[in-house]
Amino acid sequence: MPKPLPLGASYAPHETTFCVWAPNAQQVETLLPDREQAMPMQREAEGYFTCAVPGLAPGTRYQFRLDG
Repeated sequence: MPKPLPLGASYAPHETTFCVWAPNAQQVETLLPDREQAMPMQREAEGYFTCAVPGLAPGTRYQFRLDG
């Protein structure tokens, strides 16, 4: 069985990776309220969705939106 992906935000100096487990969702976005952006997430195996966003600082607020 594959190792589960880390959920939430995973910070690295050049980008932050977001991951959510939403096996019944058709579409998931990461919302960045401070930037007024919605980043589409890519469906991965086992119901996970991920996206990577460059240039975010630790402490940046984020939310997930499922199915619009």
